[in-house]
Amino acid sequence: MNRRTFIAIPFSTEIKQKINEFEDHFKQKTGYSGRLIPADKIHLTLKFLGDTDIDLFDKIEDRLSQVGYINIVFRVSICGIGVFPNLKYPRVLWLGLKTIPSELTKLKNDVEKIISPLGFPEEKREFHPHLTISRIKQKRLNAIEKKFIKNNKQFKIGELEVNKLEFIESQLTSNGAIYTTIHSIYLTSL
Repeated sequence: MNRRTFIAIPFSTEIKQKINEFEDHFKQKTGYSGRLIPADKIHLTLKFLGDTDIDLFDKIEDRLSQVGYINIVFRVSICGIGVFPNLKYPRVLWLGLKTIPSELTKLKNDVEKIISPLGFPEEKREFHPHLTISRIKQKRLNAIEKKFIKNNKQFKIGELEVNKLEFIESQLTSNGAIYTTIHSIYLTSL
């Protein structure tokens, strides 16, 4: 039996609250008519596994525990709003990171390397850590939304202490995805 899974960094209650406040601010200032993803459903994905055989769950958990052991707790600054691929043809509205700390890159690379022998090929694309806050269905933004995005590229949401990973199941429903944490893996504290 297969389940749709991924590996991600969860957010603190404080950061979730700040994301919700930012989303409310964005909607008030721009009149954005798209659906914004509630902060409790937002995470920083490190590796999307897709359909995963439940017989592999224990092996994945064991390997991720090794990743936790060799990676230390660090901080990231959530900062700015943007779109993929660009403002002319936007598909994803996201919050970003002020900088990409070397600890985050190491964590991402370690997850890729330790999971790949289980049949999950390493990602070849460059890592662009972001928090998806909306999928833009109409593939366009109005002038007010574009101006807000341009003027808020450095808007600071807050700092997050990255102290764990989560192995998560994602069930797609007509009301959006339902996320269930299968296993939490703590990073090493100094």
